[in-house]
Parts: sequence; structure tokens; C-alpha cells
Amino acid sequence: MRVSEAVLKFLTHFHTTSGEFATPLPSETPYERMVLEYEAGVPNLIQTMKLILPQGSTEAQELKQWKKRAKAERAALRARVRVQHALVPAKRSSQLKLETLSGGVSEDFVTLYLCIQSARLFVPKKNPASGVVFYSPSEMADELGYVRDWFEDDEEGFESFESDGELELVGRPPWLDDCVVFAGVGQAADRFLLAGAGTYAGSVFAFDHDGLSMRRVASTFGEFLELVISEPLVVARWIGVYGADAYHATA
Repeated sequence: MRVSEAVLKFLTHFHTTSGEFATPLPSETPYERMVLEYEAGVPNLIQTMKLILPQGSTEAQELKQWKKRAKAERAALRARVRVQHALVPAKRSSQLKLETLSGGVSEDFVTLYLCIQSARLFVPKKNPASGVVFYSPSEMADELGYVRDWFEDDEEGFESFESDGELELVGRPPWLDDCVVFAGVGQAADRFLLAGAGTYAGSVFAFDHDGLSMRRVASTFGEFLELVISEPLVVARWIGVYGADAYHATA
């Protein structure tokens, strides 16, 4: 079996490395700023307190809650978010089934899944339910059904447009049934689809259940594998590590 450069690079990279995201700690969290400004008598914070004050509660009681939330925010901050990767070796697979599953639009998809059964990448050690999950072929039909269910009551129609140089799709694409949903983000609703037919066959889209939209993140499956390797700060946003400004791979 010939393994393409994109697949070989992906397998080598995630077999030999783990890593960590650097997330600079802010001098103030949102609730810390609210507490400081309220105690300093900033007029708009005083007004905010009056507007959101729960019935039967005093400003002193609500301020106490703000301080508790500020303390929790501070405790949750991490200067380093350690992540780990795991590749599950493939079981015996049929190349014909894999080609059929993907609509035959990506040799890289077929060769990757002849090498692995599934994968979990960028999984934070303190949040093992997160990370980017590459599903096993046996899970992909159910994952496509999950995405289709989001569009069940959608009657708005389908449209495509360019947004900041990226292709955006809103509504149920006519070729949705020919997609393979091969990856997702932990327990979140986000999914990654490989289009197997239609105008964008071979492209990889990120599905966002908010607004029932999709954004093209790669023109080919191989490009998607390269993106996961070369743009870890993009992956950080996918998995909820907001504020990360660097990634350090470790052996």
C-alpha cells in the first residue's frame, strides 16, 4: 500500500508527539474587572448591578457572588494546557468499503483508514472528553445521521457565499447524504464532513449547529490533515482552548 506524504506526515507526527498550548494569564478576568469597577464606584457598573439584581437580594449579596465567580475564573486559568494524542491501529478493513464510504473522492481518506481505526488528538489532560476525535468507519453512518437530524426542521433553503475569503454554506446542502462525517470535537456538536459528491466533492467542511452552517476548512482531505498538524492554534479554538498564543510539541 502506498501511503501519501500527507498521511505519512500525519501518522508520524501524532505517533511521536504530545504537546502543550501556552495561554497567557490575563491581569484581570471579566468578573475581577466587574468587582474592581463596582467597588471603585464606576457609574455603569453601579447601574448594571441594579439592573441584574435578583429579586430579594441585596447589592452586598450580589457582590459576594461576583467575588466567588471571580475566584472561580482565576482558579480555572492555566498558563499551560497539556494535550496528548492517541492513534488506534486499524483492524482488517476493505479498501472498497472505504472508497464507497467516502464517495471515492479521496485516496488520502482511504489510506489513512487502512492505517488507523480512529484517533483522538489534542486531548487536554484535565479534560479528556475534549479534543479532536477521528471516528472509526463503523461510527461514521451514525455521525452523518446526527448531522442530518439538525436539518430535519430546516425550511430556510440552501445558500453559499464567501465570507472573509472562506466558503460558507447555510442550510442543508443537496449533497449532504453523500458526505462522510469522519471527525468531531469531543462532546460538542461540531463535526467535520468530507463531501463525496456535488460541486465541492473532496472538500472538508466544519459543521456548526448554530445557524445550521458549514465552513470549508480544506479543499482536500490531505489539506485537512496538514491543517491539523501545521495550525495547532486553529485546533485550539476548535477544542475550546481560547486565548492560546503558542503550541509546543514535545516528544
